[in-house]
Amino acid sequence: MEALTLDPLELKSLARKPNVGFVPEPKEDGSTVSSSIQWSMLLSHHPPCDYDHTFQVRDLHICARCTGIISGGVAFVCLLLTSLLLLRTIPLWVPLLLPIPAVIDFATHELGWWQSNNFVRWTSGVTLGFAIAWGMYTLFGGRAVQGIAMIAWLAALELTAAIILRAAGRLDQFIERYEKAVRHTVGPKGN
Repeated sequence: MEALTLDPLELKSLARKPNVGFVPEPKEDGSTVSSSIQWSMLLSHHPPCDYDHTFQVRDLHICARCTGIISGGVAFVCLLLTSLLLLRTIPLWVPLLLPIPAVIDFATHELGWWQSNNFVRWTSGVTLGFAIAWGMYTLFGGRAVQGIAMIAWLAALELTAAIILRAAGRLDQFIERYEKAVRHTVGPKGN
């Protein structure tokens, strides 16, 4: 079994701030594992090198866009419950436009064309969350074909962003950041 070793410079690039994220602990065989379970990964899927994509509450990092998605979903449900949202009067193309800001923000940031920020991530997440909730409501609310079309549109947008990143040679770098953080957090082969 190959031992995982951490280069100090690589570790520094993974965690921009001291005592944030995982704390690697050397084992007898030279590999490293996190000294504790990272429950915070339930709220932020970002590796330490991307903590600027999160809201920080004490030592907890919460993904900005995911917070927006949840906010948008909750807003949709609240508007639906209070009858302020009359879905049947809104044209189908409106919910199809809602996820586009999140896709554009994500792709242009990852391509290095613009430096996003957490306000933009959160705001575009709200519109994305609203669209997801709308699609789920439509899917399970008696209009299955329209709901499937809305969810398929969301998947097509995600796939389009991945294809654009791959064509630009950035997808592998994006995935590698996450894999590197997982390998360092979990250790080699799940140790």
